[in-house]
Amino acid sequence: MPKGTWEEVFLKFHLNHVRFSQIAATNLLTMLNLKRFPRVIALLLIPANIVWMQACYYDNEQDLYGVPAPCDTLNLSYTAEIKGILTNNCQGCHNNTSASGNLNLESDSARVTNIAEIIDRISRPASDPLVMPTSGPMSSCNIQKIKAWRNQGLSITN
Repeated sequence: MPKGTWEEVFLKFHLNHVRFSQIAATNLLTMLNLKRFPRVIALLLIPANIVWMQACYYDNEQDLYGVPAPCDTLNLSYTAEIKGILTNNCQGCHNNTSASGNLNLESDSARVTNIAEIIDRISRPASDPLVMPTSGPMSSCNIQKIKAWRNQGLSITN
């Protein structure tokens, strides 16, 4: 127990507390070095701002990937579009060498003759085991183009 009257003890405690507070404040100011303080804050804020600015952005799908081109089914050309779609998606399995399912789609006339079966198979859902091509369904635009070619008369001269 400290010696002296309670006033003396209180005064000693208060003076020690004030001295401790002054020492702590001096040490804190020395550590911060007020001349360097703005630089320290700036160095801390720059990375924080970079992270903050990159964390949120307001791009939408059209801005990121562009507007998808519409599927043009009005101005179809067999030689420019349909023939390539059928060659790339069907002829690998349905050709002169290996006519899978006894269906050879290598010639233009065979494609015209078998259009109903072609449309049936390419229009099936992906879960159907009879969907063609077997590698996965064609794009909806290619299916629409083949159907439109059939509806426009199956011309192979353009």
